[in-house]
Amino acid sequence: MNSKLFFVLGVSLLLYLSACDDKGDPVMPPTSNTPPKIDTVSFSKDIFPLLTATYGCTGCHSGGYANAQNHQSYESYEFVLSGNSGYSTIPKSDHGPVVTPGNASTSILVKKLRTATLPFGSRMPYGGGEVSANDLQKITDWINQGAHNN
Repeated sequence: MNSKLFFVLGVSLLLYLSACDDKGDPVMPPTSNTPPKIDTVSFSKDIFPLLTATYGCTGCHSGGYANAQNHQSYESYEFVLSGNSGYSTIPKSDHGPVVTPGNASTSILVKKLRTATLPFGSRMPYGGGEVSANDLQKITDWINQGAHNN
């Protein structure tokens, strides 16, 4: 009886050990602490065409900083980063920079494109369809990568 028990335990142990190798647990894939690689997003190739041609932001937000709707122009990289999202009719309602380089979650541009309920104003593009998830991700990635003029 003992020899049968030892035989069964031995075979079970061999089967268990043979399922394992030096690559980790066969049931659970090894985890990685490195985040997935995100392609670099270019302002000139990826973001500027979205703001101007695809979603037509310059229809309202052009004419330079002083003349653009709500003092926000999308005609150039410099204007995108210098905008203050304040209302021209209410100068003291400055809500801060539209883009916060390195932090898309606090960037007003992302909030205005993503959210229907905002602390001020309307979702953008005003009167148009929603920005696609892919395009919104590009804008978010560009901001999180530092909102560089590349």
